[in-house]
Parts: sequence; structure tokens; C-alpha cells
Amino acid sequence: MQRFVPIGLVVLAVLAGGRAAQAHEFKIGDIEIIHPVARPTMGAAANSAVYLTIHNDGAADVLVDVYGPDADKVDLHESVVEDDVMTMRHLEEGLEIPANGEIHLSPGGNHIMLMGLAEPLNVYDRFNLTLVFENAGSIEIEVYVVDPAELEGEMDHDMESD
Repeated sequence: MQRFVPIGLVVLAVLAGGRAAQAHEFKIGDIEIIHPVARPTMGAAANSAVYLTIHNDGAADVLVDVYGPDADKVDLHESVVEDDVMTMRHLEEGLEIPANGEIHLSPGGNHIMLMGLAEPLNVYDRFNLTLVFENAGSIEIEVYVVDPAELEGEMDHDMESD
């Protein structure tokens, strides 16, 4: 007996496969970095932001530094609202990763800021970034530059899971 698969299921599988192909993880010790993505630069702007999830299966750790692509500055930032104005602040003490927990670096929250990039970032570009943890050590990850519309979906997902 011949089986037919509805075309909608085929399209759905292809679309899901495309999204899954973009998912990528990196692991060092008990720390797992999940789906690091960046915004493309816009026009003459030489800045971007990196978003990701850090999952920790062990003792508390601290993300103390980040090294990135050819840029004037790469910093850990937090977004805060003061007097109805959103501003960004450098996290000088790093970012604590709770024991047996996870944190989300996402639009409107904590993130990695790339300032003064030597080259623009375009959708589908990839670049390396090194994350330095107080206990786990250093790990180099690959960051995908994605369409900003995808980031809105990431932000919605992160907000639901917090």
C-alpha cells in the first residue's frame, strides 16, 4: 500500500529543519551555551548585540569577560529602565550563572555588546566569540547573525521560560 504525506506536513518539516539547523550549543564543564545569535549592523552603525542562553548543571559560576570580533569594545551589558528611559550599563563584576540554573541574554535584558565593529555584520554571517568564566574557564563559540525578526521570537520564548 502506498502512503501519501500531505504537502503541509512536508513544508512544516522543512521549515522546522531549517530552524533546527540554526540551533547550536557549546559546552565547557557544567556550562552549556545555547543558540548564540547576533543582530546585524544597520546602515552606518558599527554596533551589535549578542544574545544566548547559558545553562549550568553545576556550582554557581560567573561570566567575567568576553572577547570578540575585531571591535573597539566587547562588553557584558544590562538594560535598565530609569525614569521611563531605558539605558545600558556595563556589568563590571560580570554576570552570575546560578548553580543548577540558567540565564538568558536577550533583547531588552542582559546582553553582550559589540561596539565599533571593524566590519558590518550581515544576516547569515558567523563569527567567533570567547566567553571567560571564573570557574569553568574559556570557551570559543560561534555566533550566527540572524534577521531581527527572529530575535523577537527569541525574546518572546525567553520571557515565557523565565
